[in-house]
Amino acid sequence: MRLRSVSIIFRKELIEILRDRRTLIAMVVVPILLYPVLMLGSIHAAQFQSGKMQREEIRIAVPDDATAQRLSAEIEADNAAVPTGSPEAAECIRRYDMLVTPDPRDALRKGAVQVAIVPGPGPKTWDRWEIDPPFVLCYDSAEIRSEMARTRLERVLERRRVAVREERLARLPEEQRELFAPRAIPVENVASPEKVGGSLLGNVLPLILALMTITAAVYPAIDLTAGERERGTLETLMVAPVPVIDLIVGKFLVVAAVSLIAAALNLASIGLTLRFGDVQEMLAQGMQARIPVAVLPLILLAMIPFAILFSAILIAVASFARSFKEAQNYVMPVIMAALIPGTAGALPGVELQGVMTVIPVANMVLLTRELLLGHFANWPAMAVALGSTCFYAVVAVVVAARLFGQEAVLFADAGSWKTLFRRRFFIPSSRPSPTHVLLYVAVLFPVWFHIQGQLGPHIGLSSVLIVVFFGVLPLALARYLKLGWRSTFSLRGAAAIQWIGAVAIGLSSWVIASEVLVLQSRVIPLPEGLAEADAEMTRILAGWPLPTLLLALAVVPGICEELTFRGFVLSGLQSRLRPATAIVITALFFGAFHFLFLRFGVTVALGILLGYVCQRSGSIGPAMLIHIMHNSWLFVLSRWDRLAAALGAADLDGTTHLPRRLIAVSAVLIILGLVAISRPPRDAVPGSPADR
Repeated sequence: MRLRSVSIIFRKELIEILRDRRTLIAMVVVPILLYPVLMLGSIHAAQFQSGKMQREEIRIAVPDDATAQRLSAEIEADNAAVPTGSPEAAECIRRYDMLVTPDPRDALRKGAVQVAIVPGPGPKTWDRWEIDPPFVLCYDSAEIRSEMARTRLERVLERRRVAVREERLARLPEEQRELFAPRAIPVENVASPEKVGGSLLGNVLPLILALMTITAAVYPAIDLTAGERERGTLETLMVAPVPVIDLIVGKFLVVAAVSLIAAALNLASIGLTLRFGDVQEMLAQGMQARIPVAVLPLILLAMIPFAILFSAILIAVASFARSFKEAQNYVMPVIMAALIPGTAGALPGVELQGVMTVIPVANMVLLTRELLLGHFANWPAMAVALGSTCFYAVVAVVVAARLFGQEAVLFADAGSWKTLFRRRFFIPSSRPSPTHVLLYVAVLFPVWFHIQGQLGPHIGLSSVLIVVFFGVLPLALARYLKLGWRSTFSLRGAAAIQWIGAVAIGLSSWVIASEVLVLQSRVIPLPEGLAEADAEMTRILAGWPLPTLLLALAVVPGICEELTFRGFVLSGLQSRLRPATAIVITALFFGAFHFLFLRFGVTVALGILLGYVCQRSGSIGPAMLIHIMHNSWLFVLSRWDRLAAALGAADLDGTTHLPRRLIAVSAVLIILGLVAISRPPRDAVPGSPADR
């Protein structure tokens, strides 16, 4: 080996690398900026999560009303005794809820409460509780919220015991005080060994598994795209007598298969190590724990859409690179972008609920943790997490296939890929493509989910945001993409008979929807929490004037949601799919965006009805009218008591049937309305100047 030659080669390669600004950004700028952000963000997120859990309501199960009253009295006495701003003030329990049940342990095991008070083996009276507690404090060590709740409640009770004990000792002679030797509050951990093992493994496995699944797809994705281009074989491959879509699908399946194989090998390695090694004992650190190996196949099945999602993303990103090295620089930010939500999902105390069910990577990390903990009762959130990931995977595959087939990507030079995003290079079209639709829905879905979760009862602000995201945004997107507004949003006139049919349907659709909900409630009762939320919302809306209420909750959603779903989405899907298929898919999107699981079927059915009306009439106007009238009836009947009494609809609580005569008349009106609507839509010339 000649050192001079090695030195020359080393200097040459180093200079070439340092001359590449993309490499410098990936090697220097990104780590310098990103890792401090990740570290500080993780610390602040952990602190925020811990503070949030400290402020959360503690749910306590007790065996009887007497225990509930005494425990409440002690908690309130502690709140009054601890000075505001003192270190102990953070440990006070300001918000709590008592659940009286004959079996508090069972409520704790089912997750209905965070801690439980059960009768102890000693005396059952609280007369000498500062010396000999008459209860046992139960908690679940596999649940961090239960652990924190137990710690807070135990400290509160100990402070109260000390205060009561000192008060009594002050009244006794000095020689009798030694007789009072207090016994510590007995504590019991109800977590099963399987749950303890799942909790221990759930702290490390989900994030590692997600990252390993992503990184396994990196090099196959780069080699099959940028590697082919660098070797000069991509152009030859694309002119072969094989459809481009076949080549794209073949390459994509290879990357997805490698990613899934890596995930399977990781899970198999973990399972075998835990099965035949001493890792369980090391993890448990003296606790009785059994790792739930049986759920590992379920985790692998859940990782399939996740692997497909990132395989498509990596192929799309690597397609823009001209060399293997450049593709590595492009892929690094993707991995870092996946690490941020993944780390957020792995934080202690973060639960699979709310917006976390639809955030990519974070939802799969939390889903894996739920499976390890055996939280199968949380199946609605698990279904949303898995369903949203499947949807993102479909969108990513469609986008990747479209990008890989673009000439600007196949024969990319320094700037040709930018033509994919610059408006002046867009070709005017009458309608959006399915790719545009899927991208729009995929981006809007998690954003709107988060907004809805934060808004709560702020109806006015919600209406403004509906105008922005469902009204202005699709119109602006259609203009940016150079789409024909008339054909994209079906902005054509309808026949007079079709408007009459829309009025007939709008007068009666709410009756059928109400009856379906009543029948559904017999099979799936409305959860108590949802019923309370509905009652609270009704109380809030009672103070709104009826015109304002109709404008905010009927007119605005009726117009803007139709512009998005029966306009942009439906027209885009109809450009490639049969009308019936496009209508059903649009209705599914429509139901998903309302985020009401128990009313999903009714909302989808309404979406199918509105899609059919729009498609048959060739105009979005009748669909808007039906939507507005359908939303208005509930508020009108709640304010016009005489009309509600005349129709027999004075009690629309979702559990009471409406009069049969009203149901029959409504069914007839809907049929007549559909007959009136079902006339051939007016002809329009796609792409004509009037269309734009």
